Amino acid sequence: RYFPEHNIRFIAIYDEVDTITETDDMLPLKAVLNDLYCKDTSRKFRAMMYNKKKDGLYLCTEPPFGYIKDPDKKCHLAINEEESKIVKSIFKMYLDGMGTYQIAKKLNQEKVPVPSTNRKNCTSITKKWSAETVRKTLRKEVYVGDTVLGKTKKINYKSKKVIKLPPEEWIVTRDTHEAIISRKDFEIVNKRLDENKATKISKYEYLLRGIVKCKDCGCAITWLTKKDKYNDKVTIRRYGVCPTA
Repeated sequence: RYFPEHNIRFIAIYDEVDTITETDDMLPLKAVLNDLYCKDTSRKFRAMMYNKKKDGLYLCTEPPFGYIKDPDKKCHLAINEEESKIVKSIFKMYLDGMGTYQIAKKLNQEKVPVPSTNRKNCTSITKKWSAETVRKTLRKEVYVGDTVLGKTKKINYKSKKVIKLPPEEWIVTRDTHEAIISRKDFEIVNKRLDENKATKISKYEYLLRGIVKCKDCGCAITWLTKKDKYNDKVTIRRYGVCPTA
């Protein structure tokens, strides 16, 4: 209906369809069969990928920081000597009592390359270590020799939308490659991270934090610090904003 109304001619050579000759009576049925074929192919492909993940094969395009793709074994990780030293130092600093913010500051001062340095989408912001980058590094189970896959999935074969899966649905295979961090140290670090999850590290302490509320929505005001420099004089201003504004 749509094509004739808009003067559009549709031709499918292999299906012998040409709307100008009105020989497209089988087109809706063929479309249904093609869709079923795509659905079946997608199901078989997902089943194949699931079996590979269960076997502990590393299927991601880029290897995690601290590893390289093993040139002698497909879908297997080998240790990157230089990057693994950085990973070990991060875990050691955290075990010695340093926080994620202090670790990031120290790494930036020493100009240690970040995980995204060799990536195509690296920007001036991602070229620096942050507390969140350090925290993600400390959380990665890949450093104890485990392969963790299946953290996300597409809704279906027709959609490109990706949703995150809960940890209990992840595919975890133990001892698939050489570990950088011992399992004992990893468990100690992650237990400490869980205990400190509610504690947000900040450069400044605000006396009114958690006390002042937004008049409209009732949320606690978020306090920020801004430095203004004029004629070699630095003025520090602290102000509050509503997080829902």
